[in-house]
Amino acid sequence: YNTPLPYWAAPTKFKEHLQTFDYVIVKNDWHYRRLTGDLEFFPCFAFSRLTAGILPNATLLALRPVNYPGSVVGLPYSAVNRLRRHYKGYWDEAGVIAAVEMRYDWKASEQNRVFDTCNCV
Repeated sequence: YNTPLPYWAAPTKFKEHLQTFDYVIVKNDWHYRRLTGDLEFFPCFAFSRLTAGILPNATLLALRPVNYPGSVVGLPYSAVNRLRRHYKGYWDEAGVIAAVEMRYDWKASEQNRVFDTCNCV
């Protein structure tokens, strides 16, 4: 998929192809920003909530450097505060932080529960 459109605006044939996979890994800032629509969200906004309509039946892993303001979601509030203090408020522009975010579905008792995992390196 190589257009500037967000994943939710991808061609139907491409979406159908991705639905056949159990695991999808999105790597790089460009692809991550397609997941978020390149929109600005509060950093603590849940990654699973934002990506719920994209590949709803697949485990989604996003690997990316954090070097573009406002384009990262799913970070714990404590991590955001720590990064703001350490980088004097410009933590999301420093380019020295990487985010690993995972959304996976877990079925239990006929209910789908979605969990978020995010780590900063």
